[in-house]
Amino acid sequence: MPAIVAVLFVIVAEDVGWIDGVAPWHFLMAFAALEIIALGFRDRLPNRGLSDRVLRHRSNMRKIRREARHLMKETRRLLRKHAHRLEEEVRTEMESELEELRSAIKGGKDEGVVKTFRRLDLKVEEHLAFARKSTMREYAESIGVAVLVALFLRAFVVEAFKIPSGSMIPTLEVGDHIFVNKYVFGLQVPWTTVKFFEHVREPRRGEVIVFRYPRDISKDFIKRIVGVEGDKIEMRRTQLYLNDRPVPRCYVGEYEYRDQNSFTHQIETKDSDLYVEFTGSVPHLTIYDRENYRRDYGPWRVKRGEVFVMGDNRDNSHDSRYWQGVPLSYIKGRALFIWWSNGSPGGMRLERIGRWIMGNPHAAREVERGVERCVEAGVRGARRGTAEAERSRGPAE
Repeated sequence: MPAIVAVLFVIVAEDVGWIDGVAPWHFLMAFAALEIIALGFRDRLPNRGLSDRVLRHRSNMRKIRREARHLMKETRRLLRKHAHRLEEEVRTEMESELEELRSAIKGGKDEGVVKTFRRLDLKVEEHLAFARKSTMREYAESIGVAVLVALFLRAFVVEAFKIPSGSMIPTLEVGDHIFVNKYVFGLQVPWTTVKFFEHVREPRRGEVIVFRYPRDISKDFIKRIVGVEGDKIEMRRTQLYLNDRPVPRCYVGEYEYRDQNSFTHQIETKDSDLYVEFTGSVPHLTIYDRENYRRDYGPWRVKRGEVFVMGDNRDNSHDSRYWQGVPLSYIKGRALFIWWSNGSPGGMRLERIGRWIMGNPHAAREVERGVERCVEAGVRGARRGTAEAERSRGPAE
């Protein structure tokens, strides 16, 4: 029932526009707080126990047995700590009920489990209520442990990241929320650039990474690696060159997308050319605005201990073409998948949730067939071109 209510709430909220621009963490925390409050008041309601008819229902017996085992564990804990505060007769009765409940569970007697569970629960409530944890306290403790685990995971394993700009369109859109693998390039001490096991796995061409902006390390950027140390990178109009060889790509067709104008901050529709590009044998989508002035960039030689990055939205990306390489120590992690997506206009984008960022490229339905054709035709040639470019790498500075 809670899941059904949650789904219905999300559907209604999305239709009326409540979700637009709201961080998903706010909803998660609100649901958790409401659940704790509801469960806390539930214990104070009259006749809160389930009726015998419902308790005996076969579909509920698994839950009843689980709760009975939890009650046995709780009762033993309370008796160990507070047995001296009980009369001997009461203590003996509770120990007898414990043994009877254990036998009923072991013997598979549903009716015996239900009756003994009720009797023991009432006795604990009558004589040990002062030491018993309320439902609200139990859930608060559980959430506290969950928060500590989440903080540990965020510091060393995975971290959530929100896409702030359109520089990675069409791979990532504004309002996408992604998870980032933080340990793949080494364990980083939180709030520092110090890393351990840094060279277990070096970054590779084609990988999408989150990193500290070299000119302001308080900001996080997300781009795609197009060059590693020793590579020679050059842009000739819309063609990327790697070690003097054009990076394999395939023209898909015209592509229309919506993005925010950097000057007016208004959402505009832009026309572009869509390509499937193979950087390091990894197929991904890139776009070039059709009305944008073309210019050449480079060449650059990627320095030792750095990577060269670009946005997939090549004409609307502030990347290594303007500030050179990204030090390996600045890399926070590798992008994994989209776990939430909402934006304006349109609200929640269910079709984007769950997409693997380093998987096969996803595109709008009108160009999907063209993308599939390019991927199928380009893999073999891309591998050959990447191998030739690898042999042409020069020494890093």
